Amino acid sequence: GETCMLGLRMTEGLDREAIETIIQDSPRQWRGPVIDTYIQKGYLAWKNNSLALTKEGQLFADTVISSLLMEGDEITDISTQ
Repeated sequence: GETCMLGLRMTEGLDREAIETIIQDSPRQWRGPVIDTYIQKGYLAWKNNSLALTKEGQLFADTVISSLLMEGDEITDISTQ
């Protein structure tokens, strides 16, 4: 979780290998669908083989990152906030 928190706050984001490790190390690989959801919403994007917050995602970085910290945190529809 801390790797997600710190890595996604960097402009370059987290490289694909780190993301794959984070997903694999998560019980039941629960972070994969969370990441996919935020990619579909446009808050995360793959850039140069790294996953990073988009400009819009930067506005909601705390919400995106908190969803990746602990299993069971609900993904909120932040597009309406």
